Amino acid sequence: MSGSMQTYDTTLRDKVAGIGSSVTMDHAVSIARSVEKAGAATIEAGYPAESRVQRDIVRAVAAAVTGSEVAAAASCDAGEVAAAIEAVQHAAKPVVHVYLSAHEAREPEARRHVCRAVREAVAAVRSAGFQVQFAINGIEEMERPFRRHCIDVAVNAGASRIGVPDSAGRISATEHAALVRDTVQFVGPNVAVSVPRHLVCHGATESAAVIDVGGAAGANRHAARAAMSRPGHQSWRCTVEVASLERPARA
Repeated sequence: MSGSMQTYDTTLRDKVAGIGSSVTMDHAVSIARSVEKAGAATIEAGYPAESRVQRDIVRAVAAAVTGSEVAAAASCDAGEVAAAIEAVQHAAKPVVHVYLSAHEAREPEARRHVCRAVREAVAAVRSAGFQVQFAINGIEEMERPFRRHCIDVAVNAGASRIGVPDSAGRISATEHAALVRDTVQFVGPNVAVSVPRHLVCHGATESAAVIDVGGAAGANRHAARAAMSRPGHQSWRCTVEVASLERPARA
């Protein structure tokens, strides 16, 4: 198998968004431009529906960044999806990251509603003409058949990439890597899989021959670090998007 690797950066989402209104739009844009300069394929700028501050930051980043994709995050809620679409509508390369929380599907009677919400959320973004990344937060809590079903619903509705989020220590890196491998094997050849960069070291992508084409974690990382002057917010957070060119058909 052959494949490629791109950087999907979550610095703004995970670090800047966490400190709210103390981050100015100018600061956020400076970080985004540095991340873009460092070679990130996609910059996830935040959750527009969470606050006016985050909405304005995502809008500003979307207007400022021209080379990288700019993504906004939203749950499957129609209002959140609409806010994300609006926030990135002027981006040169807009993306909406639609996520489902696994706990919403714990009860069997809720699952039909959950699948409908996923389908409608992804379809709404595609109707706007934007790319969609779909992810299940707490994916390790969901049993394999229904996990695959949710992914299948999202892909059939138009999602072009599937994220496998970091479990934040709830499972081992080896177990998480197994989730990634299972997802890579399940999705079709035109669907990318986004994984945390550290999982590459644990064999998460061993089912595809992957070439790292550079990006935010490469030699230009210092450019983005220099833009993040606040103590405690120097960490570089990114995922690796693994786009295999040859995969077995979904079963």
